[in-house]
Amino acid sequence: MSDVWASWNINYRDVVILDQQNAYVGTINLTTNGLQVPENYDLLRQTLIEVALVPEPGSLMLLAIGTTGLIARVRRRRTT
Repeated sequence: MSDVWASWNINYRDVVILDQQNAYVGTINLTTNGLQVPENYDLLRQTLIEVALVPEPGSLMLLAIGTTGLIARVRRRRTT
């Protein structure tokens, strides 16, 4: 076992889930929680979706700029 495995207290076939800031979210062991069981699959899937759905601040800024540009264009088109 490597030093990282020991320091994180993980085992073979562990899925370690980190958020976008590399903060620990959770660990799911695929040996004891096989993905052939629908509840285990749904738990892993939902956890990954929740972690992935947090947008970065830069993405939110780009979305706001793009939306503002579209609104301005629609307004300009309606007034002419």
